[in-house]
Amino acid sequence: MEKYQRSNDAGGRHFLPRLHDTYSLAIAFCLVLVGALQAHAELYRRGNPESGCVALTFDDGPGPYTEAVLDVLKAEGAAATFFLTGEHVLAYPATTLRIAAEGHEVGNHSWDHPRRFDFLSASEAASQIARTDAAIEAVLGFVPAIFRPPNGSYDAGVMAIADRPLILWD
Repeated sequence: MEKYQRSNDAGGRHFLPRLHDTYSLAIAFCLVLVGALQAHAELYRRGNPESGCVALTFDDGPGPYTEAVLDVLKAEGAAATFFLTGEHVLAYPATTLRIAAEGHEVGNHSWDHPRRFDFLSASEAASQIARTDAAIEAVLGFVPAIFRPPNGSYDAGVMAIADRPLILWD
């Protein structure tokens, strides 16, 4: 069995994000060719802008507005990637379950979204990721296969500690 599991396969296509939004309120649009992302050292920034695909990502949730976002996505038949913080997963377990049940991708976004993730000690960064993995696994039964560092702050140490693809934006 793989160490990490994706929450959405969508027929072999994964909805990988590229832009940051704040507080699960805004939709981040980008042109990507899903499944054909350009990668460097497990760091994803952009896809093919000529593909005509749109990737939707939501960070920092779930929160009080996530249910409304999920309603819109469901009504429009759209899929998204939700980068969740561990403290919010525990505060909104039913919403977290709904995110996965409706086929959206789930990623780790740290425990409490420290402003400069790359300034944390190795043990602090590892704890942020591990605690969030544990919270998501407790609610959903799997550990996310992707990580988005808060505010896009990362370095080689963060990449090593995350031990999975980092998903950024440009």
